[in-house]
Amino acid sequence: MCKGSILSDYDNGYDPEAEKAYTQFLYEKAEKDRPLKEAPLTYELLRSYSFYQFELENLEGNYIEEYGKTNNEINLELSEWAVNDLFKTCTPLPGIDPRTGAYGPIVAAMGFTNAGCAYSDIGHYRKAISNFTKAIEINPRCILAYLGKGAARCRIGEYKQAAFEDLSDAIELNPLRLAEKNEQSRSMVETITSDNLNELTLFLIECLNARGAAYHRMKHCLSEAIGDFTEAIKYNPDSYKLYLHRAAANKESRLYDDAAADYTSALGLNPDCYQIYALRADAYIKQDKYREAIADYDKMLSMDCGTASEYISRALCYARLNDKKSAVRDAEKAMKMAPNDDEISSIRDGIYREIEEYEKAKSKAQ
Repeated sequence: MCKGSILSDYDNGYDPEAEKAYTQFLYEKAEKDRPLKEAPLTYELLRSYSFYQFELENLEGNYIEEYGKTNNEINLELSEWAVNDLFKTCTPLPGIDPRTGAYGPIVAAMGFTNAGCAYSDIGHYRKAISNFTKAIEINPRCILAYLGKGAARCRIGEYKQAAFEDLSDAIELNPLRLAEKNEQSRSMVETITSDNLNELTLFLIECLNARGAAYHRMKHCLSEAIGDFTEAIKYNPDSYKLYLHRAAANKESRLYDDAAADYTSALGLNPDCYQIYALRADAYIKQDKYREAIADYDKMLSMDCGTASEYISRALCYARLNDKKSAVRDAEKAMKMAPNDDEISSIRDGIYREIEEYEKAKSKAQ
């Protein structure tokens, strides 16, 4: 949870009464979900997770035929009808005590989840959310549905709901998280096959990354975003994109040294990604480290990937180092590349004024 309220400013469209109501909703939801998120794992509980295939393969042919999926194409109208029909014929799984062998509800939940993913793919996010909600209703431990619902909510700008509700549920219900809470759950996780364990880890990384992105977009929760990206990196230290995401949150938090370190880690994993050099250069500029920034622009431009923006930025760095000749050279190069760009023209003029003022001050001193 954020250290400060995310509903405190009217720019987000909330008043104090709305803030109070939402805070109360989150409290009631947390109390209601507590047994679900703290229950020790059992084999029966593991069967309710999407990753746990058990005998699903034996049912797949029948339900996919009803579901309306042929040759990797999904007939959404047919599939939604079929899954709804299956939903009506089975009893929803209890929150913390799924029935052993209750394949019908699990298959129905999988069907709703697949339909939700399909609707998301074509941009019908409200319909996707509706299907994910049905999946969660009949199988409260379908972490794929929580993840899909949270991602769909982010696509329509509902970052708060996605972060605090769906994505948090997906994270807290992950068996890897449950294993941190009691010995029985730890023992159960040890029995999971390596393939399923890897899949759980991937789910957790994806959920942490998605929630971190939602926190980042809310602006009020940058420290929480950094925390989620940091935990995701712990599970997958070889993902350069995770370092880039954390770097962006660090830079927006004005932690420019940390941002530069993250960009350096990302470059260590993907040295050919020329955009990262420009991003790190910008972090260096924020710290007045102009020589380091110039070195990054040099590297990027040596890869024949530079634009007018990089040339004018390097010109600015040279100007700050009182290298008049190099500053003018880069500024003119930028203008030739983008002669109608008013912003670049304005920066060039500012550089020239800065150089002129420096020259005047130098002459007076002499």
